Order: sequence, then structure tokens, then C-alpha cells
Amino acid sequence: MLLDMQALKPVERYRLMIQTVVPRPVAWTLSRNENSSFNLAPFSYFNALHSDPPLVMISVGNRREGAVKDTRRNIEREKFFVIHIASSTMATTVTRTANPLPAEASEVEDCGLELSTDWNFPLPRLKLPKVAMGCRLERVIEIGSNKQGLLFGEIQTLYVDDTICSKAGDRLLVDAMQLDPLGRLGGDDYGTLGKVFTVSRPPYVPS
Repeated sequence: MLLDMQALKPVERYRLMIQTVVPRPVAWTLSRNENSSFNLAPFSYFNALHSDPPLVMISVGNRREGAVKDTRRNIEREKFFVIHIASSTMATTVTRTANPLPAEASEVEDCGLELSTDWNFPLPRLKLPKVAMGCRLERVIEIGSNKQGLLFGEIQTLYVDDTICSKAGDRLLVDAMQLDPLGRLGGDDYGTLGKVFTVSRPPYVPS
């Protein structure tokens, strides 16, 4: 089957993309509301972009009526945000935080989630996830007719739970199976890592 993406409606493109660009990591993103409570929302248009500087990006759309989402508004105002990598056991709670709440309401409080301030960053992190990235807003790029916001963040502080870490010489290793990251698929579906296997890169042999 060949599809002309230009001939499709935006919603049709969206449905196809979220079913074919899979699995997608989920950025469970915490930001500070104007009333000092904390917003929490998941974004699966997300990935790492660079390591020098250490950059990540989340793509934040608008609400159905066209208003800017709380996450983007908060990040542009405060300049800081925290991305968590949720485990598969947290899928129900992650999904709950995708529901729109009234402005300035806190998904953290709504879900009864605990916060931790025991790291060197202006915002707290969620206690439950085993990975958290404290990010400073690097830039915002608007794209498309609906002005989707691409928010670039520089990771300033990285939290990795000791239970998923080990050392090999001077190298820090993170156990992906122990992290058990939640992967986003199409519709209401999620996935897990499943089987992990290793393929070593062959040495280069000049011809």
C-alpha cells in the first residue's frame, strides 16, 4: 500500500504516524504552574537530539480549541522542566495525567504522586520513576499551520536510580530491562522492551 501523505487530512496523517513510528519513548513532563503547583503530562513526540550539549526535545501541540497547553506555557515562563522515563507499571497513571484538568490544577496532586527535592535542580522530580532529567529550556520552534511547539531542553541534572545502575571500569551502565521503559504505540496501546539482544559492530577492514 502506498499513501500520498499530502492528500490526507492532518488527523489521518497523525493516526498513521503514531502507528508506524513505534515504539516511542514517553516524556512524562513536570512543569511549574503560575500558582506554584505542578503540572504533569506525557508526550511521546520526544527524543534525545545531541550530547554536547545534552539536548532533548518534546513536541507539544495545542488544545483542541487552539489554546496553548499548560506544559508549554509553563516551560516558556519558568524556563525549567523535568522529564521522567516512566516504567511500564506506571502506564495507567501516565494515561490519567493526559486528561485535561482546569488551568492551574495539578496532575501530581490529582494522582497522589510524591515529589522529591533531593537533587540539584530548581524543580522537584517524581519519586517513583527511575530516571529523571532536569532540563533548562534552550529554544522553542513553532512548526506547521497549527503552530506545534518544539521545545528543546538542555539536561542540567540527571537522576538515575541506583537499582538500575552498575559500573564497568569508568563507564556507568544503565540496565534497560530493570528500567522497563514505557513505550507508546498507536491508539490506546503501549509496549514494553520485550527481548533485548546485542549486535556488535564489526571492525572496519580497509578494502
